[in-house]
Amino acid sequence: MPEWKLEIARRLASFKLAPAREAEIVEELSQHVEDRYHELLAGGATAEEARRLALQEVSDSSAEDLTRGLRRVEQEAIQEPIVPGGGVATNVLGSIWQDVRYSLRMLAKNP
Repeated sequence: MPEWKLEIARRLASFKLAPAREAEIVEELSQHVEDRYHELLAGGATAEEARRLALQEVSDSSAEDLTRGLRRVEQEAIQEPIVPGGGVATNVLGSIWQDVRYSLRMLAKNP
């Protein structure tokens, strides 16, 4: 049985992904290629044909699609850290009172 992970990792090396993210993608793609390989073998293809066709699905021509998809997904959103007590209300008791009033209004609407 062919080892797909090394081949897929080699093809993903140019993307310069974070190691954890690259490992996730390699795992997912290798499972997809493995499944496709077994489908082709079950369909009557020889082992070499099945290997070639399965790897063709993650060929360099589909690398552009993968690049576009990764770029869209991997965009890092800058998030402000959540600080307890931070925000508009600086008075903790005032904030709690505001939450209690809001809760009572919601309970009055939906008893």
